[in-house]
Amino acid sequence: MGIRRATTPAGRPRARNQKLSPTVQRDGRTLDRKLLASLQAAVDPSTGRLHPETFLERALPALTDAGRATAAEINTLVYVAERFPLTPAVKTLLAATLEDLGAAVPAALSVGGAATMRLDHMEAPSSPGPTTPALPGRSALYQKRAAGDFIAALKTLDGIESQAALLKKLGRIPSVVRWRQAAGLDVQALLHTNVRGPAAAALEAQLHEAVAQRAMVEAFGPMGDLLYLKDAQALGSRTAAMKAEMQAIDAFRAGLAETADIDGLVALAKRYAHRPLTAQCKNELVKKLMDTPTKDNANFAAAHEAYQIMAAAHDAYGSDEVGREMALVALGKCNPDPGVCLKECLRTVRQRAGVEGGRAYLDKDTLANSDRLTAELLATTGKQYRNLAQRLQRSDDPHVLTPGVRETILVEAGLSPGAVVDNQTLAQHALAAAGKYYEAGFALNFDPYPGTVAMQMQIAAGDVEGARAMAKLVQVALDRQGAGESRDYWTLATQVEVATVTGDVENLIRAFPQMLQQCNVAWKLEVSLSGLENLVSLHRGTDQEVLVNEMLTAMRTRLGQLKDKAAAMARAPGPTDRARIEEKDAAALTRLAEDARVLAVSFTPSAEVARDPAFRARRARGRTFMAQTADLRAMAQAQADGVVIGGNVAYGGQIPDMSVTRHTVRVLRKMMGEWGIDRAPDFATFNRMVNAKLNDVLHLQTPDGRRPLEDLKSKEHKVLDRFDKGRFELADVGRDGGDSRTDLVALMSLGIGDCRPTAFAKQLMFDVWQHDRVKTLMSEALDKGRGGDSAGQDALVDEAQTLMRQQLRVITVGIEAPIQMNALYDMKTDPEGRPLVDETGTMHAIENHTFNVLVEFDEHGALRDEVLAADAFYQHVYPLDGQTLSLEDLTADAYFDVDKMGIAASGGEPLPFRMKPSPYSGALLKHDAVGSCDVFFAGLPVAPPTAASFLDVDDEIHAVAVGIGQFAADARPG
Repeated sequence: MGIRRATTPAGRPRARNQKLSPTVQRDGRTLDRKLLASLQAAVDPSTGRLHPETFLERALPALTDAGRATAAEINTLVYVAERFPLTPAVKTLLAATLEDLGAAVPAALSVGGAATMRLDHMEAPSSPGPTTPALPGRSALYQKRAAGDFIAALKTLDGIESQAALLKKLGRIPSVVRWRQAAGLDVQALLHTNVRGPAAAALEAQLHEAVAQRAMVEAFGPMGDLLYLKDAQALGSRTAAMKAEMQAIDAFRAGLAETADIDGLVALAKRYAHRPLTAQCKNELVKKLMDTPTKDNANFAAAHEAYQIMAAAHDAYGSDEVGREMALVALGKCNPDPGVCLKECLRTVRQRAGVEGGRAYLDKDTLANSDRLTAELLATTGKQYRNLAQRLQRSDDPHVLTPGVRETILVEAGLSPGAVVDNQTLAQHALAAAGKYYEAGFALNFDPYPGTVAMQMQIAAGDVEGARAMAKLVQVALDRQGAGESRDYWTLATQVEVATVTGDVENLIRAFPQMLQQCNVAWKLEVSLSGLENLVSLHRGTDQEVLVNEMLTAMRTRLGQLKDKAAAMARAPGPTDRARIEEKDAAALTRLAEDARVLAVSFTPSAEVARDPAFRARRARGRTFMAQTADLRAMAQAQADGVVIGGNVAYGGQIPDMSVTRHTVRVLRKMMGEWGIDRAPDFATFNRMVNAKLNDVLHLQTPDGRRPLEDLKSKEHKVLDRFDKGRFELADVGRDGGDSRTDLVALMSLGIGDCRPTAFAKQLMFDVWQHDRVKTLMSEALDKGRGGDSAGQDALVDEAQTLMRQQLRVITVGIEAPIQMNALYDMKTDPEGRPLVDETGTMHAIENHTFNVLVEFDEHGALRDEVLAADAFYQHVYPLDGQTLSLEDLTADAYFDVDKMGIAASGGEPLPFRMKPSPYSGALLKHDAVGSCDVFFAGLPVAPPTAASFLDVDDEIHAVAVGIGQFAADARPG
């Protein structure tokens, strides 16, 4: 279709002043000349293709509103769509738009064209065969299919920017907006992981507010779209709905507490299935079902049923990662066929890894680039393969597994799905697959559990050297979790097993007495005893064989004590008798543990160091310090489903409980990548970069260098106070014990931060930074071990351990200075705002402060005495950042002098200040018993933030936050 010179019907050139007709005839159709020329000009001459986005962009003028498109414009769109290779999704969208305009839909664009439709995105038709335009009710069915194809088309675009661009173009078309609403397009599926949403942020107001915001409210309740709001008054208008949502959560939890039987709990799941309660609430229900004891596995079957009921009814819950993993564990426990659970595990792995069809390839790139895979999920998958292998080993029946499960194992092994192998050979393939998934789970985040199982499987297969190489890495993973300070039985038992494999006598004798001390359950000890008995042969004829046999003797003695105790308790007539039995058992355990310590000392290579009084005192100080400080390593390493940083709202303060979930970590990791913090080579660089970013994000420092939040009487600090009070008033949270949980990144998104949010934001960034650097070294070490390069592996392990000896910790202190005070946090000042000195020199309590300190362990596992302050909040009033402090001072219950304050008193003289460790109101850190990926604001779920949304709309969200404070202040009586 080349460009032709304009002529009259008779073929004569047209006169210059003669107007072109607005239409043109093609194939017996009347087309719009201008639109046709626009579309034809966009055809790529080399390929003959018209790009779908270009088609939509050029078509926009013809689709400005329903009923306004002319017949010629409609004919032109159909004419071009029939002749150029547009995507099925665009054809579907065009067909739906034509229907919205009241125009006939040509057969080439209709849902009857099976090549352009996907049946898995629609409800089943009432009759078999493709639906045709003539069938009754085709519009609703049509729109269901179109919505599915539209989502599929968006997913094929490269990157969120391309999705946002397409949505923005479509957002200008009111008829398309209405079509999407009528079709029930799952906007949450597109925008679920956004505060404002990278896509939503790019949309016009009509689409942005009418669709995305509403979808967030439907998904997460009245607070769901908090950060979509343009002003605080819109939030204030929902106070009643927010309060009702809180009451619904309270009612659910009350029902959960009152219901003990399985049938009642499943009924509760059905009753609340469609409610946008927090995923954590629903996870608590599933967890309670799993924990309800039954003689068979009925509790796990009910837990899986409850999850399915609630997930099917409410997509926001169905997408919760923690809930899905709990459901898989429950399925594995209640279904006797491991193949059923394997199928669900593999489906979840593929979804999270981004692998469609075929087997879930767990190569290094997949593990490195997927931020939704977890060690727990991969280990659960490996366990199913292991269970299948055991089933095959016990049977000669070729039909013991279904054809589908056999095919899965064969494909995983890289064989033809129809390959004929006997059960024992197939069992070996299943074990190899299990080992692969356990190793992948270990390599993902270096969680000791899957690594330990992989090590056990290597020993069972006779690969002792491979097991020792794996064990070295598992020990590093244990060290990174702070296993040396752990009192958890399974952590200690894992250390004993790993140290036995590696021959690390010092770690072995350190962990064994503690493990013995923590064991009060016979079945746990039986599991550990069985595992250790399998390892004696690794040290045949050496001193370590003597040590391991002595340990086995002590464990058998303890097992006998526990069984005797259980029998005695069963015969005990009353509480007094049972108390005597407990007391007798405790005394026996103390004697046994002391014998174990004597045994340990006799084998200790560095016994002289361990006996040194100065070393013991330093190690005791280190333990005290670690107990009164906190870090977020468990979250950075994906070792916990969630933690809550204690606030003080319940005590009359204004700091909420701050929640950290997998999603929080994921967003912060991406933000650090955007900022370049992930590439910091050392702590000094990291500290400088993070302080600068926190200054900006949390508005700690103005462009002119002023640090307003350090001044308790500044205008900005008053805004902060108003905001802190206002958000809880709006959400009806106060001293009555209401839920104040607010996600750490959501709090950062609002751009308002006190010292505690600042310290924990920095803490999480450090733990993520260190985790990722150690993970890189460990991945390289794992590769060296697989290749048989033991020396190369040891060098990388040493480098990782050196890096792990540094830890950033959060500490709280009370600060005093010779300043007159009205009350805590309220200095007396002169007319110029300078603090008034107490002329007697008396030190007064100024405030409690939370900040970070960097500590370092020596090669024997004790903290060095010098501690580096790394305060991001106070840089001027209290110049702490970069100060060297003493571990002895930080663990003593007394004030110690620090430095001069950075502000002058009323007389112009510098003021000294001092501090001492101080317990803060509320717990510093507590793990969630049942986690979720919820993002909370004042106890209610909100749209989850992403790095892109955080970076794009920080200033706008900050303005809303300031408005929340002002709105609540204005609304107060008087």
